[in-house]
Amino acid sequence: MTEPAFKTLADVEPEEVEWFWEPFIPYRMLTIMEGDPGIGKSYLAMHIAALASTGGRLPNGERLARQSVLYFSVEDDPAFTIRPRIDAMGGDPDRIRFQAKYCPFDDKGLREARREVKESKPGLIVIDPLYSYVPADTEIYRPNQIRQLLAELNDLGSI
Repeated sequence: MTEPAFKTLADVEPEEVEWFWEPFIPYRMLTIMEGDPGIGKSYLAMHIAALASTGGRLPNGERLARQSVLYFSVEDDPAFTIRPRIDAMGGDPDRIRFQAKYCPFDDKGLREARREVKESKPGLIVIDPLYSYVPADTEIYRPNQIRQLLAELNDLGSI
């Protein structure tokens, strides 16, 4: 049975936000890290992944639960960049899975991503950079086209 297109708000149970890193990264929701090239977004994403993989402490002192990570990266090579950085940051490479063969988030890519999320149950999913995974036929500056992809990615966190 498909979910109805409209509901009464009174039928929705309010939920508290669960935080990976309060107030920056909630669990089960899409978070986009945005900024100019070269300022360290990928480095920060890898650092957060390393902390998640070991149950390390966030900058605010809060300790994370040790959890698995699913890492999508097109720009950084696993052997030359990701693994050496994760090792240098004290991360646990046994808890970090990555997309070994590039596939954009078209129908096939989303199916593969959903299957991996169901199997590995990551506590953190990193997509670096997001726009490298946008299907070639999607115009990223058209909200009506990119919105559907963002909704699909947001749903990955709820699997």
